[in-house]
Amino acid sequence: MEEIKQPGSGRTLWAAIIAVTVVAALHFASDSISADILTAARWLALGVLATHGFMRRSLTTWIVVFMFIGGEIGHDFPAQADNLSILSKIFLSLI
Repeated sequence: MEEIKQPGSGRTLWAAIIAVTVVAALHFASDSISADILTAARWLALGVLATHGFMRRSLTTWIVVFMFIGGEIGHDFPAQADNLSILSKIFLSLI
């Protein structure tokens, strides 16, 4: 069966890979970079990943994107993430 390729999805994938690489590099040099800049860079990388998800329109892509978003919410907002545990249960039951 031939895979249907959405136009532009390759570019957004490369943009997502570059964004994640830049964020990882920023975290390795984090002793000289403020926490607010690192947080903004992580959310920007997640935005690029979400853009790739919109371009790709694949269930597998969306599962990966929302796993990263859930991890980031748990990292940045742990108290609020605990209140959202029902969403994680729904997500796991859908998988």
